[in-house]
Amino acid sequence: DGAPVFNLGALLSDAAIKMITDPVKGVLRFDYGVTKRISETCSNHPHYLSMYCHTLLNRQVHDGWVNQQDFDNTLAEMLETPIEPFTRIWEQATWAERSVLAGMAAIHGAHGPITGQEIIRFMERQNSSVESVVVIESLRSLAERGVLVPMGAVSYRFHVELLRYWLREHTDPAEVMAQVNWGKA
Repeated sequence: DGAPVFNLGALLSDAAIKMITDPVKGVLRFDYGVTKRISETCSNHPHYLSMYCHTLLNRQVHDGWVNQQDFDNTLAEMLETPIEPFTRIWEQATWAERSVLAGMAAIHGAHGPITGQEIIRFMERQNSSVESVVVIESLRSLAERGVLVPMGAVSYRFHVELLRYWLREHTDPAEVMAQVNWGKA
């Protein structure tokens, strides 16, 4: 209703680390590498950093220490709760776009940019009806909406890496791909 709107983007790495550590200085200590892992998983995005750190603090405040296992347990707990922006992305996506998202999340060993051809090959192994033209159009559409970030001419990554974890937890690529009428998509 006329109120100013600010879109928060990713913080610089140092600022993201400070956002994780400064509010809990003297309350929580972190094993080496944990803060970097948190910031990378949340893609240095203040909203997701805040959500993650809130869950982490509630879990670890009595221990006063955060190690790699605590990171994993906190991530698992966080993924069990609804994450509204991710639910909205999923609900607004077409079945073809959902297939692409679920497929990208399921590609093991892939962190960061994934080429369109890698995504197509993975999806074709899951479902022989997959149409590469539909996959490429879905990638483009998801990038236009800010869900994916184009990396050069043929590669994409998730805008927020945490979405990959959420999709792995909540989707089955084969089931999602079976919902698409690839000939009409």
